[in-house]
This record gives sequence, C-alpha cells and structure tokens, in this order.
Amino acid sequence: MIHTELFSCNDHRGFTLLEVIITLVIAAILGSMLIQFTGTSMSRSAETVERVRNASLLVRTVERITKDYRNWLRDNPDDSFANLKNTIDSSYGSGNITVQTVFADVDAGMDADVEILWVTVSELDENATVRQSMVTLFTK
Repeated sequence: MIHTELFSCNDHRGFTLLEVIITLVIAAILGSMLIQFTGTSMSRSAETVERVRNASLLVRTVERITKDYRNWLRDNPDDSFANLKNTIDSSYGSGNITVQTVFADVDAGMDADVEILWVTVSELDENATVRQSMVTLFTK
C-alpha cells in the first residue's frame, strides 16, 4: 500500500525559492550597512586616541614650562620676564606642537612693575591649522 500523502505536490512545508532569494538579498543589504558603519567608527576611533595623546603632550609641555618658570623665579628673582620669554621661545616647540609667548610690562616705570608672560601651547594639524591649544599666564 502506497501512501499518496507522501507524494503530494501540495505539501507546504519549507520555503520557496523566491522566499530564500528575498531573505538573502535583505541579509546582504543589512550586512553591507553594518560593515560600512563599523568600518567608519573603527577608523574614526583612531582620531580620538590621537587627540587624547596630543592633549597629553600639550599638558606635559605646559607642566615643563611651569617648572622652568618656578625654577627661574627662585633663581632669578630680579631678572626680567623678557629673559624667561627668550628661554621658552628657544627651548620648546617641536613637531606638531608650537609654543608662542607674549610679554607685557603692565606698569613700566611705576613703583611696582607687573610683568605678564602669556604662553600658548598649540597642536597643529598637517595644514598648520590649530587643532587644540592651552594658554597659561605667568606673572611677576
């Protein structure tokens, strides 16, 4: 005895070829979107790490300048800030880190001279555009 149910063409178990193709096309589109998204976020994450590293370099440069300022103030209490400015200008800034100094004698000729040294430490990109900077004021 042969069961005719087993050989019936109206058996609806499983997927049709059209359903399988549509599913594969949708999966391919979603997969390509996912790869594009993760690729962009992975390449951009390196910029954040580089920026943090360069910010750390800026902080270390300002700390070294501050240390030199304190030592200079202790060793040369009567010397002018103009000489400290010249020392900083000649000692700091290399690669993509630049140091700019501005000296001002606020009340020259008065009883109590106030000297200010404005120091800007900047990170430059490959086009010499400032990406981030730190400003420090030293007074005497």
